[in-house]
Amino acid sequence: MVKPNFEIGIVAIAIVYFLAIFRKKHYIILALGVLLVIPTVNIALGKIYSYEVNRNISLSRGIPKLTYVVMGLSEDSNGRIGWYTGYNDRAFSDNNYNTDKAEKLAKKDLRIRVDYLKKHKVYTRRIFRLKLISTWTDSTYQSIWNGPLPTWGGKINTDIMRIIYVKDGESKLYKFIRYGSVLIVWTIFLFSIICTLLYLIGKLSIDENYLLYAVIFFIGGFIFHTFWETKAQYVYQYTASLIPVASVGLYKVMDFIWNRIESLRSK
Repeated sequence: MVKPNFEIGIVAIAIVYFLAIFRKKHYIILALGVLLVIPTVNIALGKIYSYEVNRNISLSRGIPKLTYVVMGLSEDSNGRIGWYTGYNDRAFSDNNYNTDKAEKLAKKDLRIRVDYLKKHKVYTRRIFRLKLISTWTDSTYQSIWNGPLPTWGGKINTDIMRIIYVKDGESKLYKFIRYGSVLIVWTIFLFSIICTLLYLIGKLSIDENYLLYAVIFFIGGFIFHTFWETKAQYVYQYTASLIPVASVGLYKVMDFIWNRIESLRSK
């Protein structure tokens, strides 16, 4: 019932609570609650749903998650790395919606793909680099080629949208939005790193629980989408969770600059 990328958040919360047990013993209740209650509810809902549906129709277990890993390591005809290609749907439908057969096919294709990546190290470094760039450095990357472009038969009804989407993303307004987005995202990353480093060297007092959660959630998401099928829009939750951390980092930097200015003035 919970998507894999959100399961990362659940695991991050559980880790934070487990670490907090060393300070306050009652946190073990929260840790066990996260790890036991949520999966139990998920399993119970799944069983109830399957029971109700199977009384009338035969219910498949669904598309194997391994198909998303195959997509995550593949390159499509347009040169996009690790993005959605429809492989998961095709593997499922071509095997008559049989989960086991689709998973067997995915294992075979994944083995072939991994062997190829091992033998072509230069190519492997290139595709992972491009995948990381398209996923983490431009939140508008997908919207412009997946938007209502006339070249795709799309229809644009407002003047502002026409300005943004004119010439397949070559308008000045689109470029302003794109590079502004990149600047915001990387500003969040930069000050989050500063905040984390200050905490690690003991120069900062902050809500440790939230800091740990945000950092673990981000690291987990980064690793996950390095191999899983990806889109730029998938990383919004990881970036958003870092905003409170980044704000503390920004405050400390501004405070340091202000103190330096005051000390120079006093001299």
